[in-house]
Amino acid sequence: MRAWTFVFATLTALLCVAVAFVVRENQRLHGQISRLVRAGARAAGLDVGDVLAPFTLRDGTGHEVAFDFAGDELGTVLLFHASSCDACTASRIHWRQALERAARPDVRVLCIQTDVVDSAPLALEGLPASLAVPLPPEGWLAALPAVPATLVVDEHGRVTHAWYRALDAGMADELAAAVASLGSGG
Repeated sequence: MRAWTFVFATLTALLCVAVAFVVRENQRLHGQISRLVRAGARAAGLDVGDVLAPFTLRDGTGHEVAFDFAGDELGTVLLFHASSCDACTASRIHWRQALERAARPDVRVLCIQTDVVDSAPLALEGLPASLAVPLPPEGWLAALPAVPATLVVDEHGRVTHAWYRALDAGMADELAAAVASLGSGG
């Protein structure tokens, strides 16, 4: 009986060490992916401080809709998602909650699906109707480094905040504050 206890304790210790190595490697890979996505955003002109050019999307009926940032809105929130993206699905509730907390009906919100081919874009519960990226995408839409992506853009088209990952509750608080501050110079 004593030998089995020793074997079990040894195997448990080895398993704990293996789990620690896997966790450490996952953290390293997460950091590396985050750096690559940020570098991609910088290279594509999608980083904080960059000005976005006008762009065209497709609505649910397939008609093209042109957007620019010279309008009556005090800013725009761009919510990029894909149909089979688990991180996108996880972000939806945080997007919805952040926009509700910000309480800014004067800020335009665009839900943009990046993978629509022959059907209408997804309807995201509690959010505006999704629009689709025309395929093949053009301009800065072609260089979007990751989905989900959340961009807050001021009335001049300047990116004020950008997240290229699934939102969590803390990031949703940041998003709500960013949307609430649009048009106030901050």
